Amino acid sequence: MRSFYAGRFAGALWLLLAAIQFASADISTTSPVRMTAVANPPEVNLRNYNVIRFGPGNHIIKTLDIGDDSRIEIEAGAVVRGNLRARGSQNIIITGAGVIDLDGTASQRDGAGINLQYCHNVVIEGVSITNATLAGIEISSSAGISIRDITVSGKGPGNHGISLANTQDVIIERCYINSGASAVAITGKDSRYRTPSRNIVVRECRIKADLADALIIGPETRAVAISHVCFKDSTIVRSNNGPALSIQNGDSAIIRQIHYSNITVKKAGVRLADIWIGIAPASRDNVRGYVREIFFDNIKVTGGTFPPSSFFGFDEQHIVSYVHFNNLNIMGRNIPNAETGNFVLNRFTKNIIFTDQKTFHDITRQHGCTYISSPPPVGTSSTKYFTVSNGLPGKPEHSIEWNFAGTVVNDGIIKDSSAAQLPAALRNGVLVEANGIALDGVDDHIELGIAAPAGSWKLTMKFRVAGMISGMQTLLSNSPGYSTAGGFRLYVNDWGTDNRRIIFETGDGKSAKRSYTSPGAVPGNDWHTLIMTVDNVRGAAEFTVNGVKLTAEQEFIAGTAMHHPMRIGRTADGRFPFAGTIANVKLSAGNQP
Repeated sequence: MRSFYAGRFAGALWLLLAAIQFASADISTTSPVRMTAVANPPEVNLRNYNVIRFGPGNHIIKTLDIGDDSRIEIEAGAVVRGNLRARGSQNIIITGAGVIDLDGTASQRDGAGINLQYCHNVVIEGVSITNATLAGIEISSSAGISIRDITVSGKGPGNHGISLANTQDVIIERCYINSGASAVAITGKDSRYRTPSRNIVVRECRIKADLADALIIGPETRAVAISHVCFKDSTIVRSNNGPALSIQNGDSAIIRQIHYSNITVKKAGVRLADIWIGIAPASRDNVRGYVREIFFDNIKVTGGTFPPSSFFGFDEQHIVSYVHFNNLNIMGRNIPNAETGNFVLNRFTKNIIFTDQKTFHDITRQHGCTYISSPPPVGTSSTKYFTVSNGLPGKPEHSIEWNFAGTVVNDGIIKDSSAAQLPAALRNGVLVEANGIALDGVDDHIELGIAAPAGSWKLTMKFRVAGMISGMQTLLSNSPGYSTAGGFRLYVNDWGTDNRRIIFETGDGKSAKRSYTSPGAVPGNDWHTLIMTVDNVRGAAEFTVNGVKLTAEQEFIAGTAMHHPMRIGRTADGRFPFAGTIANVKLSAGNQP
């Protein structure tokens, strides 16, 4: 482990830069500084971490870029004036009892005290973020995030406390959030990849929102789905100029299985609950989505005026439906129906249901939220585990599988009895009940979310390539379709040919390498079973097709990024679509079968 104190260290600056790259090297302090190597702390004993400690005093950093395996410690009495930022990094800890202060000295280009994009396995704990004008914490297209015991305070109409976009497997717990705008906002802003926002728990928090909604989903909802979100065991002190509990579907996402449980609202502002589907200033999609299976359990309003609630669908096809209530109490009055609760509904709202506790809990057990446990501690990854971000959250699995034969499709989400905990999203495509899912080679594809192995892994696929095709055909990819893109691409055919070679291409953003078979590995219009084994540490890959080992060349970039959403049937930027039928896809960690 490498550990440094940040401060006025002149000629020793190169040591700090060796541990982590900075967007700005402007680091100063008003306190005495020492730089020492320290022993490896017990909580990160499986990795060689880069550690930066900010001791007591005033530190001006502007923007600090964080790389893989980094631990940022902001000690009590330290005030860090600037932004912390990470792009495509994993295994990050930001901890301490100090302060990140954004009052006029920090670069605002990222708009957040802590800004994460395409990151995986992150813990943020203990710190306070003050004077945010745009966001305290902003996280997008990431997975495996734990935020606990922090304080976020901001000001102004554009300030969100914690903002999550297209992000999965998140716990926010025991936090105090005092924001100008929304305290916790869960959105989907990704117009290209549309990664789901899923498996998010906000619990045991205390919230103040001065100018907007306290807890909100949307209005940007450019995601396959926003689902399995739980707000529980928390207090909303006030939401002065917005609803306390809000779902605004301004784009095309399916929003479902959202739970509000054991929430006390001391002052609700203009409305208690507000759910609508429509067009917002931030909308980008040309079609609308859905909102359904929303659960309110033990919600209590204790102060202010009696707040109304509103529920508005968009049209006959895009409705708000199956909103369930149990034990709603407003100003000491139990609310048994919509009329008593002063609910305003339009004709595109169906099934607003008030039930007794037993019936409600029976429904939630059948359709309800999976309360996730904390993600694995940073630094405890094992090569035998996957971190699964598109299935059951917070639970490492030895293997994950999608069996597309005999499935049914509900609103674009593929349901499969053999892998129901790992839903995939079908974009266009045709369901073939007996064999699998047929993709047309134009725009059909399947979105799988993130499944990141820690080390070696194995892929098994059963597929049939359509006859008389030409050009590269994407079987599986987690990156754009240019050769140096960070991530991997698995193709049939070389560029502009029909040579039926299997190609595994990897890139790191600067260079590319390929492993591939000889031509003719998957001939004709026949079914083929491909097994690809990958050692992501040594940089070696091997192929077996229909039981025969066929590898001709073995070379790829070790450590290829896996913490990006995967797609079957095309690359992330829509290139090289697959024409044929996919029946089974299975990822196994390590040497698991």
